[in-house]
Order: sequence, then structure tokens, then C-alpha cells
Amino acid sequence: MPTTDSKQDWLLLSGQENETHTCVIFTRPFLTCDYETDLPITNDVTKLIWAYDFEDPVGSSAIISKHNIHRRGHKSVHLLSHKFEDSTLKGEVVQTWDITSSDLVLPNNTDTTYWCKIVIAPFVKKAHVIRIEPVISPPQNAPFVHHMVLYRCLHPEPDQMKQYKDHPGTNCFDFANMPFDFIHCQSIYMVWATGGDALNLPDNVGIPIAEDHETSYFLFEIHYDNPELLSIRDSSGFRLFYTSNLRQYDADTATMGSVVDYRLIIPNGFENFTVSGHCSPECFAEKMHKSGMNVLAALPHGHKHCKSYTPFRSLSFQFCLLTLCNF
Repeated sequence: MPTTDSKQDWLLLSGQENETHTCVIFTRPFLTCDYETDLPITNDVTKLIWAYDFEDPVGSSAIISKHNIHRRGHKSVHLLSHKFEDSTLKGEVVQTWDITSSDLVLPNNTDTTYWCKIVIAPFVKKAHVIRIEPVISPPQNAPFVHHMVLYRCLHPEPDQMKQYKDHPGTNCFDFANMPFDFIHCQSIYMVWATGGDALNLPDNVGIPIAEDHETSYFLFEIHYDNPELLSIRDSSGFRLFYTSNLRQYDADTATMGSVVDYRLIIPNGFENFTVSGHCSPECFAEKMHKSGMNVLAALPHGHKHCKSYTPFRSLSFQFCLLTLCNF
């Protein structure tokens, strides 16, 4: 808590330590009404910040020295998330499809890597995806996996994508070596970001897959953060739970916000700068049902500011993923 916080709203219940761990258990109200110094605890992603020192502070006025990068960090978590139970799928004939980076060796000469690979649904009859689960493999790679996206490939000649079934994948921004056909894969099908948990669809809703070429060919993108330029091997990705017993309603996704590319520039010297995304009334006319839509989930997503030289001051973006269903 900040030293300027005169109203402490947490209660220490217990604490213990051994040679490797320090554990503290405490309670705090979800909403403290201390709006200046306390954040409410909600269903949203919460970033936990931690730091430690090798020496215990002595006395209430003890000053803790600044921690170096190896003794501090953060983790994005869902504090109020519920755990998935197998009973959720009781009575369903469910199969899984794992889409992973398959023992990818990350380059250790850059702090950020976007890696892309074409994947094809391993079945040809329409099914419903009813659960989307992140797979972090090995588990200790969690700090490096920032987000994962599955894009639909809307190629004018869909069969052209079959040739990339065994393609090993490539850096998403290596335009000199990336096949041109990959450019047709820009429509978001599903997404996961750090701190997120699995997404379970309602009992009467599923996301179509293998329905047509738009839900059969995908570009799998995974973004890694590696600020310490470590040598890392990774096999993270998605696990899709799907069933051939189609549910009552199809779900779809929509992306709101601004296009994220080199044209998104915040001019130097601005303390505040607004980037807006607009959609005309005709934008969703083709897919929007006359009765409207039900929003099942939303994902606001943004990257921290990137300092650079003039004319760039900072670069950030945010997009929102909506899962839609016409009831």
C-alpha cells in the first residue's frame, strides 16, 4: 500500500516463511470506498505487484531498499475467477484440439517476438467450440506469454491454405519470408491475453468451427515478452473443447477500436491524445440480427507505452473482443 494511505483496509490473518517461500494471508473488502488509494476488487484482470528483500525490515519506520529486477515483478490474475469443473460438460460428447507453438525456440536477441503459423481444423463437419482454454507449456513460461490470437483466413481461393499445413511457422513481421497468403488471415476468431482464464460458452451457445472455409483455416499468433533476452523453448497455445452435438445458437466475434499499425502515432509533446475508432450503422448490417445481440464476453486489450525517439513519443493500442449471439 502507498505510504500516503492513511486508511488501511486490510487485515493480516497469518504469515509464515521457510527457506524458499514467504506466505501471508490477509483479507480486504472488495470495495473499500477509499477511492484515492484503493482499487476495487472485481471480475476484471488485476495486476499483483510483488517485491522482496533478503533482510527483514525492523520496526514500523523501517525503510526497505529499492529492489533490483531479480527481486520484484508482477502477475495478472483473476482474483474472483471460478474454477472449471468437468461437470460443466456433463452429458456432452466433447473432444479437444490443441493448437500450440510446438517446442518453439525464442530468439534471444529481441525482447518481443510475434510468431505465426497456419493451422487447419482436423475435421470437416461443423462442430461447436464450447470452451477455450490457454495452455502454457512449460508452466514456468507464463511470464513470457503475453497473448495468443486465432485469426480466420478469408482467402479468395481457400484451398491455397492447405499447402501450409506443415509449414513450421515464422516471425509475424518477417515480411520477406512470410508467405503472401498469410495476409488474408486478419479476422479474429478467438483471443487470450495474460491474466485470462478459460472461457466457457453458455449451455446453449457454441462458436462454429469447420462450418466453411472461414472457420476451417486459421492463423495462430502468439506474442512473447522476453525483456531479459533469455534462452526459452515454448509449446504454449490454445486447447479448444468442441462437440458435434450442435447447440441452439451460434456465437461470433467482433473487434472494436482502431487499426493497429505504423499509422497509429501519438505526436511528441502531447500530454493527452485521443485515438478513436468509428463504425458506421451499416458496419454490422450483414451479420447483425434485427432483434439485436447478446454480449457474452469482452476483452479490452492494450500494450504499455513504448518510448522511442522523435517523432514518436509513445505507442499504445486497445481492442475489444465481443462474443456475440443472436437469441
